[in-house]
Amino acid sequence: MSELYQLVRTLRAGDCPSRNRNFEALSHPVARRARKVARRLDSLARELRSGARVEVRRLGDGVAITLEWPEVRLHRTAYLTDEEHALLGDDPSLAALLAPT
Repeated sequence: MSELYQLVRTLRAGDCPSRNRNFEALSHPVARRARKVARRLDSLARELRSGARVEVRRLGDGVAITLEWPEVRLHRTAYLTDEEHALLGDDPSLAALLAPT
């Protein structure tokens, strides 16, 4: 797993030090990208837990996750790399929802 996704895993686990106290380290481009990916995955995890209808499709180099809320006629498709998909699947409450069809 790359440095980026190791940092994303740390951020999602809540083991990251304060951004203010470690401004220099967390201002590095890889750290900024990791914070962005972690926020995106956290948002997607909240939506997966919201009770939406979920469809997961394998793509050539990743996964497409489509969420549907038919009562409000809304759908969202998120495209994830295999590493991002694996990070979401680390959560036991999401693992069953994320199995590709």
